Amino acid sequence: MKSMRLVLGFLSLILTLLLGSCTFVIQPSASTPAEDGWIIVRVDYPSVAILNQLASELDVWEVNRAAQTLVARVTLAQYQALLAKELPVSVDCAKMRQYAPTLGGSTATVQAIMQASCPE
Repeated sequence: MKSMRLVLGFLSLILTLLLGSCTFVIQPSASTPAEDGWIIVRVDYPSVAILNQLASELDVWEVNRAAQTLVARVTLAQYQALLAKELPVSVDCAKMRQYAPTLGGSTATVQAIMQASCPE
């Protein structure tokens, strides 16, 4: 038990050092998902530090470390923040179609993004 606490403390220290040196921040959405809807996106990340930061702020579903991409469910505000940070972001059309009925809160803006990003 004592060794487990030591390991967890060490991991916490490493994460603090990694995240503390990272200035990339996605502000939490002031709106709720019901107000602005959900979008499932694929994000290319340039480093593990950015991956860790995104993972702490977004609802990450998948990570492909070899391709340095992640898939996450984000609010419209988080999507716009990712675009503003100039990260390569794309709508995951297959997952959006698969999970659209369960995501709820699909607004006109989300539908417009889907139509622009995911032609049928």
